[in-house]
Amino acid sequence: MSAFIFSIFIAMFGWTPFGIVHDGAYTTGFAAKVAFLSDGTPVAIYNTGSGGPYGYHGDIYVKRWNGSSWDSMGNYLETGRYRDASRPDIAVDSMDNLYAVFYENIRVNRYPFIVLVKKWNGSDWENVGPALNEDMSQSALSPRIVIDGTDRPVVAFSEFSSATSSAEIFVKRWNGASWEIIGGAADDPAGSSASSVSLVINHLNRPVIAYQQDYKIKSARWNGAQWIPNGGVINVDINADAYAPNLAKGSSGKIFIAWHEQDAARGGPVVHSAEWRGNGGWFKLGGPINDDQGVMRSTSGSIDVRGRAVPTISWKDFNSDDLYVSYFSRPTGRWITYSGRPVGEMFGSLSATYFANTKVHLIYTNVAKELLFLTRN
Repeated sequence: MSAFIFSIFIAMFGWTPFGIVHDGAYTTGFAAKVAFLSDGTPVAIYNTGSGGPYGYHGDIYVKRWNGSSWDSMGNYLETGRYRDASRPDIAVDSMDNLYAVFYENIRVNRYPFIVLVKKWNGSDWENVGPALNEDMSQSALSPRIVIDGTDRPVVAFSEFSSATSSAEIFVKRWNGASWEIIGGAADDPAGSSASSVSLVINHLNRPVIAYQQDYKIKSARWNGAQWIPNGGVINVDINADAYAPNLAKGSSGKIFIAWHEQDAARGGPVVHSAEWRGNGGWFKLGGPINDDQGVMRSTSGSIDVRGRAVPTISWKDFNSDDLYVSYFSRPTGRWITYSGRPVGEMFGSLSATYFANTKVHLIYTNVAKELLFLTRN
């Protein structure tokens, strides 16, 4: 489908395309995240794959929307080529300073992986302190970054320990001169390997995390002195395997989570969502999100919150390439899909949903391997 025909097709169902972030002619753009400047301008960070003397390796790029197309912001972010850079994230502070986080090999084709944060200085990306790893001999992976209420970057990541053959979650905050660890390991000490961390800042300006541990979804919050559990296991079925938690916070301060877990009756994964109600624990929101479309199985639940408390999730039909965006209707207690149909066909399983400037935004890779950014009211 040509870009022109695609634009007409998407617009028919309420979505407005903002050009092509990455055209996919030579490499695939994927694992994208978006931050919004104070004037509403979207800035996208994403992974690509590229060949070289050491085989297939990842690069990280950032682009900014100029009103009609996407401008590159500097060159690739990793320290040097062929560092297997992956899983980027991006955040912006109140002064429109942009911070990017990702992980890469410490040397070309050499482990361990290290987590780095960089800041845009107007013409290039400069390091914000050294690598965040607690132990530089161990690999750190899958970082997430947010900005707290005093404009300090906060990063969560998982780090492997060869001594225990497991991974722990760490959270660090930039104090203007160095990265300070917040407490010790933030995950449940009774569990084993923890990964896939997600991060938000709560109404007390303290970090809240969700993570996957022993194929269960758990959450914890910093109370100013230590990490304490946010309830118990969040899974709908405590005996089912669950993956990929994503946290989001509404303007009211309410915190929501999306994840997918195996459903034995359906023979595959389904996406669920819940709302944190303090002492009331996690309150499940409706049934599996895919039930609105009669889809049997679903995966990849990326969540953001519209206004005070309307969670919005992008998700994929597990048995096809169809990508949907749905929101939770409190009056009906059901998930409702925008336009009542798929947005399009998706390559891979990583999409991201955002709410900013009264609009819903979506970034994903289509089956033509183009990285697209769409918006709607």
